[in-house]
Amino acid sequence: MASLLYWLLLLTVALAPLPLGSNRPYAWSLLGLMVGLQLIGWAVMVQTARLPLTLHRRHWLPMAIPFGLFCLWVVVQNAAWVPQSWFHPFWREAATALGQPLKGAIGLAPDDARTTLLRILTYAGVFWLAVGYGRDEKRARQAVLTLVVVIAGYALYGLFIYINGLESILWYEKWAYRGYVTATFVNKNSYATYAGLGLLLAIGLLANELQRSNSQGLPLYLKVVRFLDGLSGWVWLSGSLILLIGVSLLLSGSRGGLSSTLVALFVLLLFAPWRAELRRTQTLWRGALALLVTLAAVFVVMQGLSALGDQSSGMVQDYRVAALSLSVRAIADAPLVGFGLGSYPDVFNLYRGAEFGTSLATLFRAHNSYLELAVEVGLPATLLLLFSLFWMLFLCGRGLIVRRRQRIYPLLGVAATVLVAVHALLDFSMQMPGVAVTYFLIMGIAVAQSRSTRREQTSETSHPARSDGPQPAFGLEGGDESRRKNLEVVATTRPFSPDLGAGGD
Repeated sequence: MASLLYWLLLLTVALAPLPLGSNRPYAWSLLGLMVGLQLIGWAVMVQTARLPLTLHRRHWLPMAIPFGLFCLWVVVQNAAWVPQSWFHPFWREAATALGQPLKGAIGLAPDDARTTLLRILTYAGVFWLAVGYGRDEKRARQAVLTLVVVIAGYALYGLFIYINGLESILWYEKWAYRGYVTATFVNKNSYATYAGLGLLLAIGLLANELQRSNSQGLPLYLKVVRFLDGLSGWVWLSGSLILLIGVSLLLSGSRGGLSSTLVALFVLLLFAPWRAELRRTQTLWRGALALLVTLAAVFVVMQGLSALGDQSSGMVQDYRVAALSLSVRAIADAPLVGFGLGSYPDVFNLYRGAEFGTSLATLFRAHNSYLELAVEVGLPATLLLLFSLFWMLFLCGRGLIVRRRQRIYPLLGVAATVLVAVHALLDFSMQMPGVAVTYFLIMGIAVAQSRSTRREQTSETSHPARSDGPQPAFGLEGGDESRRKNLEVVATTRPFSPDLGAGGD
């Protein structure tokens, strides 16, 4: 049953980008239903002791508590039972204009808030399921391999459409971004983030495979010979998938997607597992270097964005620049409570000025996910959600230090977070369900694989009451002979890992 639910989760995530990135009501509703049913199945298995909990509460509580408070605030923000003095003045003005009473709320769009919250809970469900199943190393590898093949399949479809000049998405004719590779997504930037995630996974797996052929202490020519001799069919296949996904990313024409992917690739290669173990100090200075490069990339991107304004005409050439200014003004007017989750189109219509002209009817996204979230839910709730995401990144970074084997999985989590975090400054790719569920599946696997198996084995042997079967009592009466017999009992009843003696986890 665990294997069935695990493969059902992979199938759900693999099919999510197919119906226009699942950015349609029927698609995200079906996605939420599927994930909800799988969560019920997972809970039943945990209660019947067929599947263990893979995270200790000290690891998941720092994520769950801020996330729960965020969801609670969204409910309060869009509830009609809060005091009317808390309602946004818009509701009173609308009731006066219509001449009839209206049910008000703090937020401007309660229906959109409920829909958006459903999508956020779906992403959280995918993450939790991935953590539950991803502790098994075999399943973790299967999940990453599956994602690489699936993303390469979407890239192949996008290239086929592009080369044949069909200008279509499935059976629809393209109505935007004609002449670019978008696969099954409408927006080229959203597809660029999706393809970038696939590129990170493929390169990470290839680096992990090549690490096995790394020969310390040999002359250079022997290293080259051993490397070429060790090339397997999987290495050649990985190279082909990397080329396929990379070409589709380039042809998407997304400058933000390509730039954020390059920054993430730098982080990935900086920590690439060429050695089985990194010292704590090495990991810290490499992390500082990665943070410095990421901040430099963010600065360059923001400087380039601010330069899009045409000073001679006084008009903004790119509406994203004006959207940033509009968002800042909206945040200043409601910094604590916000305007309601999912209400950005309404906020745009309230604050829009002449700089947008008449050609743009409504702006549905702020093209900066951080500012848009702050506009909608306020700064405190934004910080709560971002802290939950930061804690996932922290666990992955900790995994780079405490793990000896298979450090590639927490490293992929760090690199994927860098990609989506940088790109979220310019676009809204993470607000596409097809991209979001893929990212949170990666993060679930990364967090699950960020714990040291070696430390778990040490902890379990020091607390034998948590093990299966009859447990001997250590340190009781009987002297050394009793302890020796107890150790023999444990050795025959507990499945110790054969890798422990070889310096494994």
